[in-house]
Amino acid sequence: MLDLKRIQDNTDELMQMLASRNFQSGDISHLREAIAQVKLLKQEADKVRAERNAASKEIGALLGAGKKEAAEKRKTEVKDLGDRIAALEADAEKAETSLLDVVIGFPNYIEPEVPVGDETHNKIIREHGKKP
Repeated sequence: MLDLKRIQDNTDELMQMLASRNFQSGDISHLREAIAQVKLLKQEADKVRAERNAASKEIGALLGAGKKEAAEKRKTEVKDLGDRIAALEADAEKAETSLLDVVIGFPNYIEPEVPVGDETHNKIIREHGKKP
């Protein structure tokens, strides 16, 4: 399977490889957009998770200071953040699954020394046995 970072960073290399394999890929910009979308969803989930962690520490400080009412309010906010994280992670997983379903249909990268073309362009390196 293709490396998603390599696709994102080297689109021209991917297009050249697909052309040399006679693979009809069409426009792969949608593939790059899907990779970016998955990355964005994961980053957003991480950001909200950091907010939740900070709020959890704040709850402990509020309880330690005897501000139980403010701590309860913050607990409700933390629960909402947890729900948001779960939704973002579900969206990211769904997006990643559909992305991988597309990527798995692409051929693997080929080594630079492999000749371009069909099997008639292959080089015979050595032969074994007698030809019938």
